[in-house]
Amino acid sequence: MPTQKQAWYSYDIKVYHAILLSMLYQCAATVKAKEEVAPFIYRFVFTLKDPPLISFTPGQYILLQIPDGFRQYSISSAPSESTRIETMVDVTPMGPGSRYLLQLKEGGVVNFRAPIGVFTLKENHRPKILLATGTGIAPLKSMILHIAQQQPVPDLYLFWGLRRKKDVYFTSLWSEINAKHPNFSYHICLSRERMDEPHYFNGHMQECITSSITPEVAAQADWYLCGRPIVVESLVTFIQQQYTVPKDRFFHEKYT
Repeated sequence: MPTQKQAWYSYDIKVYHAILLSMLYQCAATVKAKEEVAPFIYRFVFTLKDPPLISFTPGQYILLQIPDGFRQYSISSAPSESTRIETMVDVTPMGPGSRYLLQLKEGGVVNFRAPIGVFTLKENHRPKILLATGTGIAPLKSMILHIAQQQPVPDLYLFWGLRRKKDVYFTSLWSEINAKHPNFSYHICLSRERMDEPHYFNGHMQECITSSITPEVAAQADWYLCGRPIVVESLVTFIQQQYTVPKDRFFHEKYT
């Protein structure tokens, strides 16, 4: 039997969710693309039907409607692509959300609420250091695409932690952005496989960060982190131990 405090807490959460959902766009979209870009990692593109376009801030996510409720998926496309939404999904949990997405066919219809989330890009000219593990790259990709459209483009550093080469995707995109904007640098950190190629680092992300980021840049930059809670927390602790970074320069999203 829940206590009175627990009952009120549960009630407040339900009211909050109801109010939140009422404030978001109710979107219907067509499945434009469904692509396995790495083992168990899928890229989905949804073309909006109603409304025909949507505005959002890089870093936000959608609430995808599935038979038993809603699931959160970060937007990986740029805000300028206002007629479509791209998201990246790791289906290995094989929960209700994964199973629903796997059965989708191109041309099918999905419904979602959007945009939502406070893990958003701050519009300023400070250097940006972006750290991701796994599909935590999704909201950071949206940020990078948006920043790359600015003039001038601030110094931008991406560190992406993965296990093996087979887990890597988006390499042609990073290369293209780097060619247009040399002050964008990207580092793919492989923890379980050695690669002697440009932009690859053999080992954990922490070592790559300290070998690439000077104390001066670290102190000036905004830091964006996205990944599993234990990884995000350990990275923040490590950075604070290695550099002098104000607490209000850290922005993060913890995937569960």
